[in-house]
Amino acid sequence: MSRIIDLTFDSSSDDDPNLSSAGMPPKQSAQRPKLPAALDLALRTLDPDRMREILIAECQTNATLNKKLQLALVIKGKDIVRYHADTNSEDAEESDEGEEEEEELLPIAHPDEDSTSRYTKCRNCAETFDLKRNARGDCVWHSEEKVVDHEGDFWDDHDVDFHGEYDDLKDDADYVAGFTYPCCDEPGDSDGCKRTKHKSAHNIIRQPQLPFLQKRKAEPPVWGQCSNCSSNFDYNANPRDACSYHTGRLPLHFKLQEIDT
Repeated sequence: MSRIIDLTFDSSSDDDPNLSSAGMPPKQSAQRPKLPAALDLALRTLDPDRMREILIAECQTNATLNKKLQLALVIKGKDIVRYHADTNSEDAEESDEGEEEEEELLPIAHPDEDSTSRYTKCRNCAETFDLKRNARGDCVWHSEEKVVDHEGDFWDDHDVDFHGEYDDLKDDADYVAGFTYPCCDEPGDSDGCKRTKHKSAHNIIRQPQLPFLQKRKAEPPVWGQCSNCSSNFDYNANPRDACSYHTGRLPLHFKLQEIDT
């Protein structure tokens, strides 16, 4: 029996549920692989050093994993949120509300295209933070170390020989009431009085270099005698390790006595 073909069927219509409006089969949504319970437990309990060894080894042979981890763990200098050297300008309470971020990328330790680790430890609160997501108020800390509070009566019965030295008890929960933060006069268990961005060596804005600290161009030698070590040296070629005194930082560190050549 001959087969009858219906030429009136419009393949671009919605009559066929197996075809999209473009006449193509619909794309199947990719299902995320399910993490087996045993593997989930292994990852959560594995020694961190062993975890690093496995990841490094896998990244050396698995290009896909290598790329994904770079996207997750590495950041370029241009994407790092800047931190002003003046801490007060980063304080959430002291900064202007609604203040816009600078459009210009001010200089930091990493050039715009230089890559570094995305996660690092904060100098102020010691927490690990994301250099790409770092807002005012994320870091809560005290600008001064807590000290022993001798004005109260907490230490009246304290025996150093029996209970221990004061400074050794700073982080002991039973003795927090005996300490205070001089920056805000709050007790030793109080939250930080500063609320800023997180700070590290990676995101601090560098100040412009002063002219006398910039690298000198090649100049004729100017010979002198160091008044500290009595050595003859060229003022224009005076490296930091030449002498413990004439370090080249400032002319005020030594008396320059010119020598006739």
